[in-house]
This record gives sequence, C-alpha cells and structure tokens, in this order.
Amino acid sequence: MTPLTLKIDRLGDLLAKMAAAGFRIVAPVASAESDTSATAPRPRQAVRFAVVGPQDYARVDLTATPAAEGIKRFFLPQSEAVVRMRQNEGQSAQVSDISPDAPPTIIFGARPCDAAALPVLDRVFSWDSDDRSWSHRRQQTLVITIACQSSDAACFCTSIGGAPDSTAGSDALLVPQDDGTMQVRLVGERGEKLRQFFDADDAGSAAPREDATTGDSGKAGQVTVVPPRFDISGVRSWIENNFDDKLWDQAALACLGCGACTYGCPTCHCFDLVDEGTEQSSLRRRNWDSCQFRNFTEHASGHNPRPWQTQRYRQRIAHKFAYFPERFGTTLCTGCGRCVRVCPAGVSLLEIVGRIAAKGKIEEGRADG
Repeated sequence: MTPLTLKIDRLGDLLAKMAAAGFRIVAPVASAESDTSATAPRPRQAVRFAVVGPQDYARVDLTATPAAEGIKRFFLPQSEAVVRMRQNEGQSAQVSDISPDAPPTIIFGARPCDAAALPVLDRVFSWDSDDRSWSHRRQQTLVITIACQSSDAACFCTSIGGAPDSTAGSDALLVPQDDGTMQVRLVGERGEKLRQFFDADDAGSAAPREDATTGDSGKAGQVTVVPPRFDISGVRSWIENNFDDKLWDQAALACLGCGACTYGCPTCHCFDLVDEGTEQSSLRRRNWDSCQFRNFTEHASGHNPRPWQTQRYRQRIAHKFAYFPERFGTTLCTGCGRCVRVCPAGVSLLEIVGRIAAKGKIEEGRADG
C-alpha cells in the first residue's frame, strides 16, 4: 500500500480539513508569551494541549518533547460532574447520570509516552465495571502521535518497554523526515479512519518499520535515541521484599507532598468524589486527587494509615512498579520524565527507581549465588 505523508508547511490545511469533517481538534499550542517565529524549540512550560480553531493553527507547536501537560485531561477531566440529584418536596429523590461532554475529537501532536498511557488506563477503568465517561471519550477520540526527535536526561521510555516511536495508544504515528515531511503510519482499524486526511507519498519514501527499536540505525526518519537508564527486571521483586528499607526515608526526604508529579503524570488517575449543592439540588463531581496529599487516606475518624510523607511516597513508587503490575500485568509508568521536570524540590523518580533496580540486581545475584 502506498505510504502516506504530511508536508509540515501544510499543517494548517490538514487541521482545517479535519475540522471540516466534524472533529474537534486538540493540539500542543505555544503560549501567547512565547515567540512563535523562533526556529529553536520552545521550553516545555510554554507549550500546552488545547482545543484549537483556525485562529490557533499558526501557534501549534510540535517542538516540545513532551509538552508541559499531557493529554490525560481530555479523557479524565480534572473536574467533571457525573451525577445530578434533585429532591422535590413530597417526592422521592431523583438521581440521574450526566452524559460526558465528548464530541468527536482528534488529538494531534501527542508524544508516544503520553499515548502509551491510554491502554494502561483502559485496564483501570474497565477491570471491574465500565467507566462510562472514560470509555465514551476513548471511543470518540483519535490520537495522532509524533515520534520524538529529541530527548533529555529525564526521558526513560526505553527503560520500561517503550520507545520514542512507539505506537502504543496511537491511531497514527508521524515520523519526521529530513526533507520537511512526516511519514504517516496508520495503526489498526481506527487509524484507517484518518487515511482520508493525508496525501499519498508520491516519492515512495520508506514507511516506518512495524516495530522500530531504539538505537536502530536503519530506522526511517529523525527519531531520537533514548538510552536505557535502568533494568526494570528486578524492581518489582525488590519493592515487594523491602517494604521498610531505609531507601524510602532517603527518597522522600525532600518531597513536599505537593502532588505536582501526580497531576503531570500521564498514568496517575486517583480521584475523589464530592457532593456540591443543597438538599433540593446537588451535583456529584469527580475531581483529581493525589496519593501524595496527607488527607488522601485520612479516615472520617481522623485516623490516617499513611501519616508520613515517606509512606505516601513509597506508595506512589510501589503502586507504579509493583502493585499495578501484579494486578494488570503492566507498569503504571510510560517513562515520560514529566514528574522529574516539574518537581519543585528536585525529587527524581528516575534516580530512585534506578537505585532500586541496582539493589534488585544485587539481591538477584545473591539469590543465584
């Protein structure tokens, strides 16, 4: 089948064509304060995903790897009303679900580490019952990702089984080429829905390989190499066998419990339910929460099973690399490194998990010996 291509200088035409087909377009946008005429990449904090219209197409920015905010909130909003309750005098209470606001959407320009979080979170929101809001937004949304052309010391996707050109969670992957175009790889039946928007590659350039691997010099296009930062194989067993190790105290010493890491994380999904309103009319809202907050596990009695930040930080690491893999068979992390970049205290999950991996290797060596 003829490869597809996208000319970067026709990006606005592509987005306009998608919008004309009835899709809401979400893309990474440079803030008004950043210089959109500059050729150098903008800092991540200047680029965020937003709903865009024709007036915004010139501000779509594909240089930040990854952007300051991921795409999670377009599937799991930071705050959303889920149930409406009414009580009229002399009548029984009326309770009704609120349908999620989810128009047909194309998310354009996400990075593989953000898209890879979607099939991971699918397990959470469907394992015991179907979360209607999540599943409806997933069905309504197509995700177009771009292979990463650059990375930094915080990126570690290859350490947890990902890659800078992974197609996990993507419906189409764009791979930048040296000639100012992007080769387009459609993924599965959902990806075929996007074929109408792209042009045939008349030059016949080679399409991206089916399973490109990091560091493969034969890979088509400009794809960065992310060297593995640690070997994850012994991480889970070490966590499970070292619940009270002193490493947890050392790791959490600088942690402020602010929750920035969890809010920026593409896979963190904790939420709280609150009722707002009066006895006659109220809404039940789902709001993002964080296991790093002191009151996250606080009981109505006042008892808190995790009163110290050490315990809360241990929970975050253990959940991602031990508890979640035990239940769902995959790591609750995509290696985006966003938690490392946003931490105001400089706490690095990458460094801590690297230390755990090293300890795990030592324990494995002792067991083998």
